[in-house]
Amino acid sequence: MNLILSAAIASIALAAAGPAAAETPKPADAFAFHFTYAPSELSTQAGAQKLLVRLESKVRAYCGSATSKSVEERRLVATCVDATMKANIGSFGSSTVAEAFQSRAAG
Repeated sequence: MNLILSAAIASIALAAAGPAAAETPKPADAFAFHFTYAPSELSTQAGAQKLLVRLESKVRAYCGSATSKSVEERRLVATCVDATMKANIGSFGSSTVAEAFQSRAAG
């Protein structure tokens, strides 16, 4: 299956940063990206956890890497990743994925 996920909320945080985010590789406009997954990943906690790892990796690629950046730029990347993940978890329509995401967020 293939979803088109977006990060309109996250990009607002980047736009508000002004010059501090000038080196962030993604535009301040909302972005969308394709994410492919197997339906079987939605049915088990282990599958959902693997899906979330892959999703977060892709989201980080769009939000920008947090390495070699100022403290403010790293904060903006983290905000983008967090907001994008939260905004898109419901797109899977899976309580297993939602529960796996909550357990990751809880630590």
